[in-house]
Amino acid sequence: MITGSPLSVLDQHVFTAALTDFIQRCDDAKKPLFGACFGHQAIALALGGTVERFKDGYNVGIEETVFEASRPWMTPSHDRLPLFMFHEDTVATLPEGCDRLGSSGRCDNASFAKGSHIFTTQAHPEFTHEFMSCVLGFTESKMPAAQVQSARASLKLQQRGDVFGTWCTNFFLQACGQ
Repeated sequence: MITGSPLSVLDQHVFTAALTDFIQRCDDAKKPLFGACFGHQAIALALGGTVERFKDGYNVGIEETVFEASRPWMTPSHDRLPLFMFHEDTVATLPEGCDRLGSSGRCDNASFAKGSHIFTTQAHPEFTHEFMSCVLGFTESKMPAAQVQSARASLKLQQRGDVFGTWCTNFFLQACGQ
């Protein structure tokens, strides 16, 4: 599992080469790998996709991901999930052999899969409302006031990280043959 990070995959880090190698080895061996936000972007880059800076600065708040495709682990079935988003980089093109599962209003490639061994999301299904509010408070000085206001207003919506968490559990169980 590769989680979110305050770092950008577009920057070089001391661990970039090792992370890329790890992702490629997991893919070659068809080992289960899940990525959220930074992880979603790192997996896309390592497998030959592209990542770009988000054109409008940050994408922050609760945003609905519309799932156009499904996988067996995506039960209970939902074609839409409102999820926490907090990113300024976005997957522009998917790697060859990957399928887009979902998109959102501000993120064309919000979720993708490769075979039955890779599953990703741009969202933060692990966030709670309290944590999201804290992260927003910490970074709001770097965003336009209208964007902060919109993000805060979206936090009144119900998010469904619980459903996505069940999908992740199902993903790892099926990938391990259970």
